Amino acid sequence: MDANPKIILDQCIIDNISDAGILATQSDIRAANCLISNCGKNIVLGYGGRYDFTNCTVAAFSNSYITHTQPVLDISNYMLQGSTPLIADLNVSFLNCIFWGAYGIVNDEVVVSRQGAGVFNIGFSNCLWKVQDIPAGISQSNIIANQDPLFDSVNTQQHYYDFHLKPASPAIGQGMNAGLPVDLDGNIRGSGAQDLGCYQSQ
Repeated sequence: MDANPKIILDQCIIDNISDAGILATQSDIRAANCLISNCGKNIVLGYGGRYDFTNCTVAAFSNSYITHTQPVLDISNYMLQGSTPLIADLNVSFLNCIFWGAYGIVNDEVVVSRQGAGVFNIGFSNCLWKVQDIPAGISQSNIIANQDPLFDSVNTQQHYYDFHLKPASPAIGQGMNAGLPVDLDGNIRGSGAQDLGCYQSQ
C-alpha cells in the first residue's frame, strides 16, 4: 500500500451518480469503509495505476432513475489512442469487499481487461462477488461467489436502500482483520473476524 496516495477515501458514501461513481486513470487511491452504490458505472479504474480498497461495499440496482447495465467494477491497464492501446502498470488490491448488483442484465459484476505485458497485479482477498466468468490474470483467495449478501433493505420502487447486512448474510465474519477500528457508521469493528463490506454487524 502506498503511504502517500493521491486520494484517500475514508468512510465515504458515493451514491446515485448517473455515470461513474469513481473514475480513475493512472491514479493512486486508497479507500476504506466506503459505500459506492447505484451509479451508472460504480467504479472504473483504467489505464493503470495503484489502488487499495478495504471493506468497501459496491452495489447497484436498477430503479426508475438508472438501469443497471454496467458492471459495478471495471478495471483495465490501458486506454485506446485511436486503435492503439496505451499501456500502464497496474496494481490493485481488494480486501473484505462486496461487489453485487441485481435487477439488471449484468452477469459479471467484476470485469478485468488487459493489454500487453506490463505490470499487472490484481488481487481479491476475502471478498463476495457476483461473477459467472472469473476474470483472467487475477489472484483470488477466500471468495464467496454468487451468494446474495442479504442487504438489510432494498426497495427500488421507493428508492430506499440499506446496505447493512442481515444476520443471515454470508458476508458476516468472513473478512480478515484489516486494522480498521470502526466501520462506515463509526461502530467498533473489534479485534476478531471482520464482516465484508463497509458495515460491521452489531
